[in-house]
Amino acid sequence: MRVVNLLRKPNRAAVLLLTLLLCAGSGCAPTCDVAGAGSGVPVGHQDNSGGSRGGFKFLFAAATDGTGRQGAIFRSTDSGKTWQSVAGTPPPTLTCFAANDTYVFAPTVQGLLRSADDGVTWSNTALLSGNEVLGVTAVGGYVIAATDYGIWRSTNNGDSWTRVYDPGYGNFATNGRDILASNPGLGVIYSRDTGRTWTEVASTIQTREVNGVVFDSIYMYAGTYQYGIYRSSNRGSTWQQMPLTSYPYFYGLATMGDTLFAASDRGLLRSTDFGYFWTPLGFNNSYTQSVLAISRPYIFVGTFGYGVSMTSDQGKTWSTLDTGLTYNVVYGLGMK
Repeated sequence: MRVVNLLRKPNRAAVLLLTLLLCAGSGCAPTCDVAGAGSGVPVGHQDNSGGSRGGFKFLFAAATDGTGRQGAIFRSTDSGKTWQSVAGTPPPTLTCFAANDTYVFAPTVQGLLRSADDGVTWSNTALLSGNEVLGVTAVGGYVIAATDYGIWRSTNNGDSWTRVYDPGYGNFATNGRDILASNPGLGVIYSRDTGRTWTEVASTIQTREVNGVVFDSIYMYAGTYQYGIYRSSNRGSTWQQMPLTSYPYFYGLATMGDTLFAASDRGLLRSTDFGYFWTPLGFNNSYTQSVLAISRPYIFVGTFGYGVSMTSDQGKTWSTLDTGLTYNVVYGLGMK
């Protein structure tokens, strides 16, 4: 485990892939998408600080060799200090994970994978086997998954599915029964009943290129391509553009309580005043593409070429967690 200060040493000329997700409830319900490098892969959720070391027992990573030939799902039982390969997967097909009390879920270009033993073994669910799954989240006893054929909802952990919306918005954020979903080019939709019904809510956002969405205790946020971050205080009826003109491109958002984190084209940022002012947390001058796993006080970052990094001091110092991680291009992170 190597400790570096990325605020003083911004990066090593690498392209960074930052994945954001958060642990909540007794399991972890990240939001995610399944796009490859160069696309937004936003995630966000509410923080839970209880449980073992930050409220999670297992950490998952989807990593490849960067060539598209080799890749695997990795699992850690010691918060990323060491990793074990648990399943091979054709890269870069898997970029996120979601979990409830019973299963861990992983979307791929060939269907939705499911594990009943905390990620040791995996099998396909009944959701459109052989077709791409864009994203997944688990909330309120339901599993919500997005595909090219719309958004699907399962009441039995993936044994059967009902299509509830078309087209498929793949980037999810949850807050109790509420779910936000975005997709670059389509905007934002909102559900107040755990994904049973959906409404478009992005009419006052300047662009439909919304890469990431997230809740805090008061606001909804949307990270866009080229137009910065927007905030809504009225369940998405109207949106206010935040004063962050020097960082126009955002690829992922997440919250830890009311602290907001954002992955941008110029590094990782943090705001403690609901999006008005921002502090750089490292990975400066790098193209960040939103891959974070957050559970108080830990922030895990998947990088493009340097494995997984972690901070427990709000980004002042970072540890590189790569023991056993045989591939260093990390497309997805997850917790349970």
